[in-house]
Amino acid sequence: MTNALKKISTIGIIALTGLFGLSFTAHAVEIDVGLGQVNDAADLNDQSLEETIGTVISILLGLLGIVFLVMVIYAGFLWATAGGSDDNIKKAKKLLLNGVVGIIIMLSAYAITQFVLSSLTTAGVSG
Repeated sequence: MTNALKKISTIGIIALTGLFGLSFTAHAVEIDVGLGQVNDAADLNDQSLEETIGTVISILLGLLGIVFLVMVIYAGFLWATAGGSDDNIKKAKKLLLNGVVGIIIMLSAYAITQFVLSSLTTAGVSG
């Protein structure tokens, strides 16, 4: 008996959902909330999507460059203060290697990003 009630209630819920879904249709209305005036007042730039994405990627890659630079400086500090300890020297060498590889990867990613974004922004421009 409980299975039958579950089935009936499920069917009823589906039917009501279908009826409500069919009876309420949405009509798009254009509402002007004054965002254009806010943009003018705030003097925001009118960058394209490609330029905005490029700016964000450039900022992120710049921050990553700073992280890798700090990592290399820290590795040099560890090596300089190792005092002949083989463990500290190995740790410093590993950090230095990882930092240099990270900088190389980051610079490559930056170069590829700049190439792709410059190609996207100049695409279709004959000249």
